[in-house]
Amino acid sequence: MAALKHADPAIRRKAASALSFAAFRPEGIDARFLDALIEAMQDPESGVRSGVVMILARQEGQRALDALHNGLCDENPHVRMATAMAISMRADPSSVEHLARAAEDEDESVMSSATAALEQISPGHPVARKNLAKLIRMFGRGERDRLQAAMALGAIGTDEAVAVLMEGVQDSNPFDRYFALIGLSQISNIPRLAPIVRCLRDKFEGNRTTAIRILDHCDPPELVEWIVPLLDDEGATVRMAALHVLRKREHPGAEEALQRALNSTDEREREWATAIQDSAEQEDVWAEP
Repeated sequence: MAALKHADPAIRRKAASALSFAAFRPEGIDARFLDALIEAMQDPESGVRSGVVMILARQEGQRALDALHNGLCDENPHVRMATAMAISMRADPSSVEHLARAAEDEDESVMSSATAALEQISPGHPVARKNLAKLIRMFGRGERDRLQAAMALGAIGTDEAVAVLMEGVQDSNPFDRYFALIGLSQISNIPRLAPIVRCLRDKFEGNRTTAIRILDHCDPPELVEWIVPLLDDEGATVRMAALHVLRKREHPGAEEALQRALNSTDEREREWATAIQDSAEQEDVWAEP
């Protein structure tokens, strides 16, 4: 925590990043450090402020929430975007008014992140619905902010939003398919699963993994039949995603696959397998950072 006040901005940025990860551990960050965190929101380095908002998202109390609301007015759009994401984790109804203003931000990345957070806390909010056309255009351009647009469209989840994402799943660009899948991963009731099932054979490992996550949430009757072959996929994240799904459903082939993974020469695969073994309820232990 003392490193947040170091004279070197690079050290302060690293400290904020490390603390943001520590905040998600079960023990979290000691509430006694709240004053230091709020003070760090005035740091001249935007990278420090972006890291601090993710820590504040895990702190209880109105003071932390007020600091996050103030972060939505930060001069830096990356900080405002990170703040909107952090506020969505708090899901406090008092944030609705602040997010509604942020959802009208001129910066599209801020607008999309705030819209997604607003829809999560206040489903059907008129500002989020008003932004739907903007998000569809933003997603269609295929530029750097397409991921934020996809996540916002997934949060809104109307028939029109889902249709846009389903079309994106069939895009020729693997990264654009990935963004569409990320958006769809927030929706549990997808009307047509065939395009998602086809992504289980996608050349891009991240797309196959995300398709498994979506199908796991939708839980169709054919799920096990579709997932079993992926225990032998060439991609470690795909194999672990498949193992996670099948072990939850007590499929007989899952235990054999688990033992293979625990004895793998790939250290990362062994770590994932251990996490799956230790907690049947653990989500996303195999997901890419």
